[in-house]
Amino acid sequence: MNVLFIFHDSNFYSGGTRSMYDVLAKLAKRDENRLTAMLPERSEDTISSRLERLGVAVIFCDYYNISYERNEGLFRHAAYFPIRIWNLYKTIINTEREAAKLEALDVVYSNTSVIINGVIFKRRNSRIKHIWHIREFCEEDHKLNIIFGRRLYYRLLNKYTDDVIYISDALKEKYTPFINRPETYMIYDDVSPEYYQKIIREYKAGTQMRILMAGMISEGKGQLQALQGILEAKKLGCDVKVFFAGRQVDKKYMKRIETFIKDNGMEDNVSFLGLVKDMNSLRNHVDFGLVASSSEAFGRITIEGMLSGLCMIGADAAGTSELIADGKTGRLYKYGDSVSLGRILSELSRNEGNIVNEMKARGQAYAIIFTKGKCAERIQDIIDSRR
Repeated sequence: MNVLFIFHDSNFYSGGTRSMYDVLAKLAKRDENRLTAMLPERSEDTISSRLERLGVAVIFCDYYNISYERNEGLFRHAAYFPIRIWNLYKTIINTEREAAKLEALDVVYSNTSVIINGVIFKRRNSRIKHIWHIREFCEEDHKLNIIFGRRLYYRLLNKYTDDVIYISDALKEKYTPFINRPETYMIYDDVSPEYYQKIIREYKAGTQMRILMAGMISEGKGQLQALQGILEAKKLGCDVKVFFAGRQVDKKYMKRIETFIKDNGMEDNVSFLGLVKDMNSLRNHVDFGLVASSSEAFGRITIEGMLSGLCMIGADAAGTSELIADGKTGRLYKYGDSVSLGRILSELSRNEGNIVNEMKARGQAYAIIFTKGKCAERIQDIIDSRR
């Protein structure tokens, strides 16, 4: 099968791109697959050489995402609207040009919901099968809107897509009412076994709680809510330190975080590490992972943390709720309730009955199933069904 995979960016360290790479690492081993990846020209390229080493051909094209920040303000929206329409026009023209060169394709695979290229390929050549891998809520998690609106978005999806893949039941629940034509599947992502740690760090009651929050620093990821919960835990006598590993993408939100830290005297409880490429080394020095997102589409960070032997704590919302069995493979707290989070942190710090280390072990045993390539196998089956 001749398959083109279209990426929304070229950054190996972004969740959706890394997840697709893990799938391609499996699919590339099949001799009958002829795989090509299309990457946007402008984004930071940290993946093309890795794809080529897998045997995946790489082409670059000048195209843009179809989303924008929904909280950007009326003036900025009005100023940038003509630019976005121009970028959409360029995306259509440049994708049409690439489609003319790739007439022999059997399948086009759109990775993430914020790119329209697969629709353009399908509209040009109805013989091609289009698979769309939906990885975001958009509005709820990344605070994004679609340039031309949801109504037209769903019309295009229904008309020019053969299969839709969701990465969680929560995501499927959002989109299902608006999708009527394509076949739909819910498939949890594969996660690389490189995150598995044979020796799990033992947590001892009374020692400092070292907590990792991985991911870009943005309102949707809930770093401020996490700090509010940690402040509540401090009031209960906990010695806590949180490490934020991720890029700062929202300056206003970062300013609110810095003000909260200063106002509450939490400078010694927080460390900002920026983008960390060697997460295994970092996780070797912490015992807990925290996911405070209101709308985590899947929860790759949750599974990576479990594989590394962390006790994962998550907001009881969206995809996170599907991955953590409360009290067994980690702990869940009520989203938005800092008192609930603080109380759970206090309980875990006491480690009564060695519960923290037991949850670490059970979490890792559960997360191993995500390293078996099941996602890649099911995607291969979907591709094969479109022969």
